[in-house]
Amino acid sequence: MVTTFSAVDGRPVIPKDLVLYWSFDNPTVKGKAAKDILGTRDGRLEGNPKASAGKFGQRLEFDGKSDFATMDQIDLGDFTVEAWFKALSAPGTWSRVFDFGKGGPGDFFVTPNHGRTGNDIAGGCHFSGGGRVDFGSGEKTKVGTWYHVALSFDKDGEGIKLYLNAEMKKHEKFNKESFEDWGEGQNWYLAKANWGDPLFPGVIDELRIYSRALSDKEIKQNMEEAGLSVTASNQKLVEIWGNLKALK
Repeated sequence: MVTTFSAVDGRPVIPKDLVLYWSFDNPTVKGKAAKDILGTRDGRLEGNPKASAGKFGQRLEFDGKSDFATMDQIDLGDFTVEAWFKALSAPGTWSRVFDFGKGGPGDFFVTPNHGRTGNDIAGGCHFSGGGRVDFGSGEKTKVGTWYHVALSFDKDGEGIKLYLNAEMKKHEKFNKESFEDWGEGQNWYLAKANWGDPLFPGVIDELRIYSRALSDKEIKQNMEEAGLSVTASNQKLVEIWGNLKALK
């Protein structure tokens, strides 16, 4: 039996160095679990996030009151995190699309409402010793609008880049620290901060994490194709995961 991994026009999203992929498509959201298509890094749902029709297939909806998702930390140096998000009501200042790390002692995050960059869609990093870097997109979140956001980090090279809808909005030559430097006890959240900030009232789709900084071209391809659609006949999900892992 042959399984074909394709996207909207037949090109897959970039498989090289993909270490986590939450599509939120049926049947990957069940009860309190969000299944990783790669089969290795499932997540936990807190509150009552709901799966519903999304940007591609299904998305996960967060109520902004008690809903968020969490996963085990991944000790990466270089990385790219990308996802689609849409606010269903005005997001509070410092609410998060994602926040991975420990907060003040070290984290990377993306917020739909950054309190230090003009309340725009933006990213940030806190690092040990009390330092921080903020990088804004210059574009404010519009309720009901989908955005593709990507944050990439080349620790020993280009530094950190923020992309919005595949356009690089900010490039900081920050090469100080990453997840691999912050030790155990990190909290990796979707729709929640490592601080006492508001929860995100909206939807998130197609979360992917890579163990390298994707190129501008790769991020554009992933935004445009956004999702591996699997065509298979009477094939178990575990077999699909196995075939996808073989692409890495």
